[in-house]
Amino acid sequence: MKQPAGEKVLMVLRPSRLVGIKYYFAGFLFLVLWIFFYFDFFKIIPPFMYEYRMLSLIILAISLMFFLAGEMSRRKVRYIIYESKIAHIRGFFNIYSTSVEYNMIANYLVRQSFFQRIFNVGDLIVQSVAGSREPEIVFKNIPKLSKVKRIIDMHMMRPNQP
Repeated sequence: MKQPAGEKVLMVLRPSRLVGIKYYFAGFLFLVLWIFFYFDFFKIIPPFMYEYRMLSLIILAISLMFFLAGEMSRRKVRYIIYESKIAHIRGFFNIYSTSVEYNMIANYLVRQSFFQRIFNVGDLIVQSVAGSREPEIVFKNIPKLSKVKRIIDMHMMRPNQP
């Protein structure tokens, strides 16, 4: 998404790596499995069985695909804070964008679970004055949550400028 003309970007955020934790965990498990197959620590694989080497390469490829999927789940989402609005942009090939101007924000909620507090990330749920039951924009697992909250507070209190 191109930056609107004359619009100053205050902050660009991506979700933390907690978003893809299940992919990273699966990739780590497959990587450990590959290490045991490839290096044969317990000497359980007979030396004449080379098929296990091929199986270990397949396991390594699966591990790398899980790591890539975890990183892609994080990279496909961006949160941009402009001077006049906030935007949620998602997608690689098909780009979906949602934005809310500060004077249209009715309410926002900051939520941090126990694990989010440990990793110093959190969720910011923004509701607009349109009155929908669903939140307009949900910033999931963003770092620098207090700084984002401070920027939104500062811009919501500012009177509308022509």
